[in-house]
Amino acid sequence: MDHSFLALKIHLQSYGALRPEAWHRITTLITTLQLKPGQHLIREMGSLTYLATGLMKEFDVHERLKPTILNFFGVGETVYCITKSHRLYLEAILPTTLFSLDLVALHTLHLEFEELIKIYRNLRYNYYEKLLLRMFLLEMPPRKRIIHFRQTHQTLLPFLQKKEMCNYLHLDYDYFVRTYRKLS
Repeated sequence: MDHSFLALKIHLQSYGALRPEAWHRITTLITTLQLKPGQHLIREMGSLTYLATGLMKEFDVHERLKPTILNFFGVGETVYCITKSHRLYLEAILPTTLFSLDLVALHTLHLEFEELIKIYRNLRYNYYEKLLLRMFLLEMPPRKRIIHFRQTHQTLLPFLQKKEMCNYLHLDYDYFVRTYRKLS
């Protein structure tokens, strides 16, 4: 079994029981996608996407002149699509491999294996937790935002540009760079 598929299986099992026949069915329904840096992915509402390799950022373009970064996702994280419009999209920062299940596939799995609903809900919950983290950060004073961001995204920092971090934290670039250097 491919190392990335095995990692996905372990990831799913960390949220609940996964019978061998359920895992087999999941592998038959998964779509594998390869993205190059800068390449976008517009997802379908209700879809679930697992990052097998790479790094991505999630944008929201709704009623904005410039897209806002809502999240960063690294290897082993799951992204849930909460909206039916094309307002949210993913962009690869590094070469990325994704495993995706669309709404039809997820519905099929839920009908065949009721126990998967618990796993699905936990994966969605994790996604919402990441959104809430950003809201929490935006309520902090600017300096504390930077400190907390560095703590919670430490493994991603070497791959992120300062302008991406500023966008995510909703901070002025010059202020961010000055403060970031002082904290280093």
